[in-house]
Amino acid sequence: MLRGEYIPIDQLDLALQVRRSVFEEEQGLAASYNEDGLDNQAIHFVVFEDDEPVGTGRLLFKNGIYKIGRIAVLKDKRKYGYGDFIVRALLDRGFQ
Repeated sequence: MLRGEYIPIDQLDLALQVRRSVFEEEQGLAASYNEDGLDNQAIHFVVFEDDEPVGTGRLLFKNGIYKIGRIAVLKDKRKYGYGDFIVRALLDRGFQ
């Protein structure tokens, strides 16, 4: 079953798990890119497939504007529209 939800900051590891897999392991980016110190100020959305996190993104309010970023979907879960789902959820939240 697929579901998406905004997660509280105390569950940030769910988002970081996906981001580490995509950004660090797959793309070879430094951990400093993945964990930039701004996560505590952001709204995080996670997509779950059978209770396992498979995608994530964040909405950050900075300098008077909302910025969507850190969109990540596990490699084997791409092409199912999960990234689109994440962006639409974060856009909706930003407009609220």
